[in-house]
Amino acid sequence: MLLIAVALAVSITSPAGADPLGCDEAWEQLATIVRQENRRGLTTERIEQINEYIPIVRACAGELVGEWDSGVDRWGPLVASYFNPEDVARALCLIELESAGDPGARNPSSGASGLMQVMPFWAGHFGYSPLDLFDPWTNLEVAARIRDQQGWGAWSPYVRGLCR
Repeated sequence: MLLIAVALAVSITSPAGADPLGCDEAWEQLATIVRQENRRGLTTERIEQINEYIPIVRACAGELVGEWDSGVDRWGPLVASYFNPEDVARALCLIELESAGDPGARNPSSGASGLMQVMPFWAGHFGYSPLDLFDPWTNLEVAARIRDQQGWGAWSPYVRGLCR
C-alpha cells in the first residue's frame, strides 16, 4: 500500500505537454479510452492516445508489476485499465501461468480461452460470444467481472497458492 501511496503522490507529465497528470487520473483516462473503444474498435487516433498514456501507467505501476517476461509485460497497461493498481501484478502473474501472455491460448479439455483462460460460459453470461474471449480487451473485461463476482479463487493457480 505504501508503494501505491507514493506512486499516487508523484506527479507525472501528461500527454501533449498538458498539466501534470497524477497516477489516478492517468489510469482512469487510459481505462476510459480502452472501454470506449472496446466495442467500436480502435482508431489510429485512439491508439496514439493510448500509447501516450502507456509510459505514465507503466511509471505508476512499474514496481507493482515487477520484472515480467516481455510476453506478459506488454499486457500491463491493458490489465491496468481493468484491474485496480494493487491487482495488476496478480493479474499479470495469472496471465503468465494461464496463457503465457498468448491471447489465442485455448485449453483443449475445458475450452478456457484467452489471456486469463476464461471459461466459455462466462462469455455468454456477460453478453459475449466464446470467440470474443480471444480478444484481449474482452477477455480482461470478463475476467475483471468474474473477479468481482467470485474473487481470485476463480483461477486455479491462485487456489494453489500462486500469484498471491
